[in-house]
Amino acid sequence: MSYVGGLLDGEGCFRISKTPTICVESTSKSTVEKLYEVFGGKCKAEKRLTNSGRQVFKWSVYGKAATHVCDSVLPFLVEKKLQAELLLLFYRYPARSAMRRSLIKRLKDLKRTV
Repeated sequence: MSYVGGLLDGEGCFRISKTPTICVESTSKSTVEKLYEVFGGKCKAEKRLTNSGRQVFKWSVYGKAATHVCDSVLPFLVEKKLQAELLLLFYRYPARSAMRRSLIKRLKDLKRTV
């Protein structure tokens, strides 16, 4: 799990739109396939290439599965630890509550400063 924590710190994206989401984009197909193998979610080839012409692959996990990922890797996160903690709080509050809206705003604001 320490490797996944480092990978998410460097390449991961933590966000909440309608539901908590974690994703990683990489030119390493084996990396995103391993994330899929361990945590489930979705794994696909993107329709775009890098500037150097390499294929981009994306792994995503949503909802409660995203919070499971956060629980698993939280001890190994450094840079994105607070983002993961905010994601973990999401389901503690009722849908359409002020607290959920606050968490979404805090996460967006935090992502702008990192």
